[in-house]
Amino acid sequence: MDTQQFIGQRQGVRGYTVFADIAQFGAYIQELLSYWQAGHLQLPVQTYPVAAVQTAQRDLELRRTQGKVVLLFD
Repeated sequence: MDTQQFIGQRQGVRGYTVFADIAQFGAYIQELLSYWQAGHLQLPVQTYPVAAVQTAQRDLELRRTQGKVVLLFD
């Protein structure tokens, strides 16, 4: 993989496996849940009113967004 393609595009690659050591699967899940419960896992969410759907699409295409993009219907 040519990782140079990610530079300047705010992209990255991360890989995880929990099946390499299936005996530790439960411990991995507990660790992950403890991070979540402590507020250490963040999921960015950007919202747009449905009337701004074109702006939301343009922002997605231009990589101006992070995480999830949600359209709000009033």
